Amino acid sequence: ESVSVWLEVPKDLREAFRYKSGQYLNCRAIINGEEVRKSYSICSVPEDPYLVIAVKLVHGGKMSTYINKHLKTGDVFEVTPPEGKFVLPDLIPEDALLVFFAAGSGITPVMSLIRFYLTHHPKGQVVLFYSNKSSDSIIFREQLEALKNEHMQRFSVYYILTREVTGVDLLSGRIDQEKCRVFGKHFFDPSEVYMSFICGPELMIMDVKAGLENMGIPEEQIR
Repeated sequence: ESVSVWLEVPKDLREAFRYKSGQYLNCRAIINGEEVRKSYSICSVPEDPYLVIAVKLVHGGKMSTYINKHLKTGDVFEVTPPEGKFVLPDLIPEDALLVFFAAGSGITPVMSLIRFYLTHHPKGQVVLFYSNKSSDSIIFREQLEALKNEHMQRFSVYYILTREVTGVDLLSGRIDQEKCRVFGKHFFDPSEVYMSFICGPELMIMDVKAGLENMGIPEEQIR
């Protein structure tokens, strides 16, 4: 249901295409004679050899269908330079705890942020809550498990499934304000959270933001 697109940036444009983890690209394609534009988050990190976006197939989505079904190796793909403010702050304590909430393709910028943070902050801690419909629709599952194995003492990931019984009530159903509160009781200490990042449907974002604020996490520490 999704693909990663590895973009080779021409040498003379590499400076213009420098990016921070969490940023996105505006993409353009001519599909059946019509110009279509869409933004996609970058899932690679700046030190990777290619610039990578992940695109989930959306029913009726012109750009996502084109990318998933028709784009092929060697094609030229049009994008503008990276932009966006969903990024890590410039200065972070070396042992800071970051908590991430993602749903579906919202994992794309989060993947880049987590990879970058774990690599560049060897004492840092990360907790990820990742919501999907079912276990077979989890984007980047293998990469997340590999990251967890590599950083076993520093990275925890919890998969929450909305249409599949997990056997654990807390890890089933939608992530709402109450679930967020319970996560804060069992999986992390709200008083230790340096910053939290949320990426997913608007309702989830508002619910999690409210839940975090109710735990005492200031609004300026939530992105």
